[in-house]
Amino acid sequence: MIKEHQPMIISLNELGSHTDMKSIQHVLLSYDIIKAESTNKHGGALVAIDKCIRCVPINLNQPNIAAAIITLNDSTYTITSIYSPSNTPLPLKTMSLLLTYSNYTILLGDFNANHIDWGCSTTNPKGAQLLKWINDNNLIIHNTNMSTSLRSSNTIDLIISNQQRDSIDCTLLSYTCSDHFSIFIEFSNILFQCKYEISIPKTYWNVFQAVLNTIHEHIDELYTNIHDEFSIFLQFQNLLHALKSRVTVWSIQNQLQSTLPPFIRILLKYKHYLQNRYRKTKLENDSLDLRLWSKINKQEILNYKARQWTSFLSKLASSNPKTFCNHVKLLNKKPQKGFSGITDDDNMNIYKTPASILSYFQQHFENRFASPNLDISNKTDIDANDLWQRLITVKNDNSIQEHIKYSDLTFTIQDLHSIIKSLANK
Repeated sequence: MIKEHQPMIISLNELGSHTDMKSIQHVLLSYDIIKAESTNKHGGALVAIDKCIRCVPINLNQPNIAAAIITLNDSTYTITSIYSPSNTPLPLKTMSLLLTYSNYTILLGDFNANHIDWGCSTTNPKGAQLLKWINDNNLIIHNTNMSTSLRSSNTIDLIISNQQRDSIDCTLLSYTCSDHFSIFIEFSNILFQCKYEISIPKTYWNVFQAVLNTIHEHIDELYTNIHDEFSIFLQFQNLLHALKSRVTVWSIQNQLQSTLPPFIRILLKYKHYLQNRYRKTKLENDSLDLRLWSKINKQEILNYKARQWTSFLSKLASSNPKTFCNHVKLLNKKPQKGFSGITDDDNMNIYKTPASILSYFQQHFENRFASPNLDISNKTDIDANDLWQRLITVKNDNSIQEHIKYSDLTFTIQDLHSIIKSLANK
């Protein structure tokens, strides 16, 4: 039944006290299970929610009621499975409490409440109480006149919610594994998408540059009357950020494109299945299958990477210059890293605000390019400083050679060229 219909949520009643949690988990491997114990050997309730759906169990500490809050498309829903034995009153107080957890409520279960309004031949006291509670809370029964029992023509299994009547379609399934028919429910107004969505920006930098070229004269005139350099920096930073946002278009990609081929994704999916199965059973055979399949996956991934690398090298060896350039630029592509702050030279302080970062940069470069200290006790420093002061006033190479010839420092033009060449950036 699960394999054929692939339900996202399963509600079960009357599991009995002999059905342990381990057996249920073995069958419902890909579901999160919320189970409520029973007050007798035939009771109990269970809600199983697909692991693709984010859910939070509701701890009611009450038998025969299992509930959870799920989130779909930024909306929250309260899903509740209820079993009310025929000899006990309806848990109306708890049911009213469940209505407060979210704006949307779905109640599923066997209430043992008969009423002619939903297709029963007679009306019992529980049916009258349930109808009044439904009307008081503006709820709807979606499977009226649907015989859900194999022993009678009554409708005792109910689907109750505050959704629109036309948005829910209920169908009886032809499975007779108990004395109740199974019901398949489709919510047309609740769209479930188990896909990842990602927003991809595209910035038109040519438009960005054209706008800056157009307004740069106006910006220069505007900033001439502002003497606070940091204020100018902040305003210009905000301008660039706003302009970039204006020329950026965002598009939604419904599904992330996997970097692995389909056959490896199939192998990994089956490995996850084996992992879940071993977590539930703890059997040695399942452990052996998992270890064997993990080794197969690892070897297939290594082989795939080797084939990809061989293909990449063959493209680099191509005689077509365009093919070579398109592939060699992949080697120079550096990953982007988020910028959160900058540390000082001693790694003691972290500067995160624009003002502190700008102040640190100013201090750093002022110290880096400051004039060297002159030692007046060192004759070489004094002679070099005097020669430098004379050299900065000359206008041609002949004058430089003339000053060097009469200097106390002994070096040649070739020595100067060698020193300057050694100072070039590596």
